[in-house]
Amino acid sequence: MLTIKGSELIETGEITDTNVLDDDGGLLFDLMFENTGNHHYKASSVAVIKDVNGEVVAEASTPLEVSSILPENVRQFKIQLDPEANLAPGTYTVEATVIHEDGTVLDTEEATFEV
Repeated sequence: MLTIKGSELIETGEITDTNVLDDDGGLLFDLMFENTGNHHYKASSVAVIKDVNGEVVAEASTPLEVSSILPENVRQFKIQLDPEANLAPGTYTVEATVIHEDGTVLDTEEATFEV
């Protein structure tokens, strides 16, 4: 990738959409992430599910992306939640985080869903 010599690298991003889907293999957390900076980078994602008491009941992640996310491009992350979690009927909160390859948190978003 090209970088303009002497320019300031801006590596930022934003979660633009989230969905919790009931998949055959359990719950699938789907998020769209946009690179809002001026430089490419690789990222991964993590989803943490909490019950109404704020207790963590499940956690899942995606590996570091193989290819870089280019500026102004959107990447879809599909986080398969463990089907063994056996969530009881009720309301849950999922906190999704997209993490830069150097460990920096790029964005976090919360969503509520029903089982």
